[in-house]
Amino acid sequence: MKSRARRVIQWTRVLQFTGLFVLIVSAAATLSLLPDARFDGPDIAMSQIGHRPEETKVALWIRDEEDTDWPDTFRIRRALSGDIVLEKTVPTAQTEDPATGAHVIRLDWTEVREPGEYVLELDGLGETEPFRVDADVYSELFGASLRALTFQRCGMAVSLGDWKHGICHRARVLELGDEDRLRPLPGGWHDAGNYDRYVPPAAFAVWHLLVTQRDWELPGEAWSSDALGIPESGNGIPDILDEARYELEWLLAMQREDGSVHHKLGKIDWTPVTRPEADHFRQYLYPVSSAATSGLVAVTARAATAFEAYDSVFAARCLDAARAGWSWLTENEGIVPAGGFRNPPEVLLKGGEYGDGQDEDERFWAAAELWRATGDEDLLVACRTGFVRWPRIVERPMTWSSMSGAGFVALLDRAIPVSEDDATNPNEQLREGLRRHARDVAEGIRSKGFPTVLGGGDYLWGSNAYALSSAVLMIVAAELGEPDAEKVALDQLHYVLGLNGLAQSFVTGFGWSSPRHPHHQPSQTDEIAEPVPGFLVGGPTRSAGGGGRPALRYVDTFDSYHTNEVAINWNAPLVFVAGRWATSPQPEAR
Repeated sequence: MKSRARRVIQWTRVLQFTGLFVLIVSAAATLSLLPDARFDGPDIAMSQIGHRPEETKVALWIRDEEDTDWPDTFRIRRALSGDIVLEKTVPTAQTEDPATGAHVIRLDWTEVREPGEYVLELDGLGETEPFRVDADVYSELFGASLRALTFQRCGMAVSLGDWKHGICHRARVLELGDEDRLRPLPGGWHDAGNYDRYVPPAAFAVWHLLVTQRDWELPGEAWSSDALGIPESGNGIPDILDEARYELEWLLAMQREDGSVHHKLGKIDWTPVTRPEADHFRQYLYPVSSAATSGLVAVTARAATAFEAYDSVFAARCLDAARAGWSWLTENEGIVPAGGFRNPPEVLLKGGEYGDGQDEDERFWAAAELWRATGDEDLLVACRTGFVRWPRIVERPMTWSSMSGAGFVALLDRAIPVSEDDATNPNEQLREGLRRHARDVAEGIRSKGFPTVLGGGDYLWGSNAYALSSAVLMIVAAELGEPDAEKVALDQLHYVLGLNGLAQSFVTGFGWSSPRHPHHQPSQTDEIAEPVPGFLVGGPTRSAGGGGRPALRYVDTFDSYHTNEVAINWNAPLVFVAGRWATSPQPEAR
């Protein structure tokens, strides 16, 4: 049996050959870079933290074509006593997964419902590490994923259990083009593995936190928790809103007096790896963009309703910002700057950009959120354009540069008035479009070996977040009554927890093969062996280059920013999805 360690070693050699990474050539160092160096059991893909009792529970044996042995049975044993609680015959049917090329055999152990800690044993091939069956199996994950955003806070000292960083980036910043103007702009979240801050991914991330507070028919119990172990816990406001507010305050500070919003705040070059509190390189405020302005309008409009019951003054401030931003957008109908935001020539290849060549989706999202918050009829024309531009409503999950789906979710909460000129009822078109998308996704998964929405062409940078963003839309579709949507959403969570072609958990601190070396400077530069827990890494991507299938192009090294970086816009969907099924708060930081 070819172990997953051997497959990762082969992929590492491909990367070495293509010159993408420089790896230390020694046995010890090489083992330390492998994601599964601590586990040498059978190639079993499964949710490595476990399942709730009522869930369908499936593990997938990844069979090597060179293997001649076929185990007769698999067993579920209690982790402590070794007692067998389930023994079943290993099926002979196998499925070839198109994205990975793997041959997988489905091991269904749904019958195990009693809470406890278990292992799965594959006859003659070994057993997994322990996993749990429990109603609150996702609660710790939810709390840690939210606290990971807390750890990204800029401008303040953060202490979460063993993981800490000091006060950072309090120096005043220069505005590009007006370098005589210095202004303070602390706060917000560090965007990813480094310390720059960008509005488009920030708006995407904040939306995923705020949307938990809409009037869900079946809300996540933990979404309203005030005991998740962040600095504001216990103040009577859901922690998920407190965390969103920390980023919102920075977004509001990025807005100019005329309502427009600066696109980003960052350096003019990549800088050495360092602690956040030791990063004293000059930061610059970049020009405004219509994409950034639209994002701020959307999330501040949603914040106005989310915070109304907790802080009406802040809610009003958010609504004022949304109206000011929308006024600027209506006065500047074309994309700003022309062609979309781009880094200046001197920064072109020396810093993150988050450029977007079209802003139709962001403008529609802004209009829909402001309509939801206010019911101002002047917004209806802009809202209706979405039904013309995207008649199928949703065709792909949301990303920071593709936010029309969020606009349609907003319109679920305030119906569009039906006109005599409407060929179809837009509200029915909206609901059916979301449900159709869920059916199409579920149908597409049925022929795959691994139950993920990701196809061969979907392994872009941040593919794991793409899967979880799809799960967000599936949860919305489940609310609308689509029967298979909830299972599809859960399967995407299980995918990032180990139910994938690498049998790899992609969340730091969760699972027996979780990332040890994420591209996250604070984790790389502290004295703690384990990284900050609760971060979702980007995952396999064709951007990594080299040979082989993109679905398997993942290496757990700090240098592999293509596959192993963290980002706020990747973590926020994890917070939303894990929180949907979390049942109890986790008041202690891990």
